[in-house]
Amino acid sequence: MMDTQNGEEPPARSNDLEAWRQAVSSGRFRKFKAEKIVAAIQDLGLTSDDTVLNALALHISDTMMRILRNAIGRNHRNEGSDLIADVHGQLIEALLKPGSADGKGLRKAFVPRVRFRAADALRKEQKTKQQERSAEGLEEIYVNGPSQQIDPRREMDEGIDVERALERVADERKRLAFRLHMEGFPVESRKSDSISEALGVSDKTASQWIAEVQSLLSKTVGEEI
Repeated sequence: MMDTQNGEEPPARSNDLEAWRQAVSSGRFRKFKAEKIVAAIQDLGLTSDDTVLNALALHISDTMMRILRNAIGRNHRNEGSDLIADVHGQLIEALLKPGSADGKGLRKAFVPRVRFRAADALRKEQKTKQQERSAEGLEEIYVNGPSQQIDPRREMDEGIDVERALERVADERKRLAFRLHMEGFPVESRKSDSISEALGVSDKTASQWIAEVQSLLSKTVGEEI
């Protein structure tokens, strides 16, 4: 049976070492879906053939880096390289821990999981910047007295409230859709790196998920997000 996506025979069972040796030797494995390669790395195990594992792991590592560079722009410290390195390290560690949440996620939906971690890193960076600005604002008030500006403590508290509200969203894909939306990813599938493409759903479904989370946050935080 042929793989209709790439015209190649589908990958062998994830624990079939000899079949993966042949796929690596011929280079055919590069046409396999990332999820299949992740499954092979996890199921063959670290004590398996180093030649096979190294080739598979390097391919997955390079694929992660391309996705992360596309998701994390250069308008960050060190042109985003620090963020990319941190997320890449976390994902490689998770790859080698099949029982972890990210280890399972990479095996089930590789690209969305990598993009999710990129968005999560960007969110944390933004939160840190907001806290730093809030601290600077409090220091300015202490030194120069109050002004007509909004209390920076309120801004920081509202950011924390949003995160607490997001924790109430049980569906991880809906949380991911909203976070990608907050990071500026477009909903429409006709655009590159869209939310609907990352999650494998229609534009309508992605929009509905974002609207649902916005409604919840509006009720919980007390204002429209």
